[in-house]
Amino acid sequence: MTDGKYSTIRTLRGLLTTSGQRKSLVVDDGRLNHGHRITSIRMWPARAAQVGDITVTLATDGVAATTPMDASNNGQIGWVYAAYATSPGNGFEFILDPNHIVVTELVIIADFGAAFADGVNYMITLEPIMLTDSESAVVQIKARQQNLV
Repeated sequence: MTDGKYSTIRTLRGLLTTSGQRKSLVVDDGRLNHGHRITSIRMWPARAAQVGDITVTLATDGVAATTPMDASNNGQIGWVYAAYATSPGNGFEFILDPNHIVVTELVIIADFGAAFADGVNYMITLEPIMLTDSESAVVQIKARQQNLV
């Protein structure tokens, strides 16, 4: 362990089967000085050759995920937009707030059309990070949507 970081990378992955489904991914190990920084997120249809759009919001609590893609909401820390077409031109964009650390809970909410009847896969890559007591307190307050920088 050097520079406050572990040397391991972790992944969370799964399948969202319904549009609007909220999935709480618990990253809490009971120690509030252990956090995770999201380094990437990927989304893709469960079945190839499906056409449509997928939007995803990552939040640090369930309340923050109620309004999709709201960058003014401190509880939202990541957004994904993916467009799948039958011809070339598929698009994928993910935006992550570089100033975030997840300490307890990560909520993922996806919005996708009926074309993705078999659901949408996700894979989130996390980097474990150690926090001081004061850093942990600030992260927890920010996760509860207080307007701290």
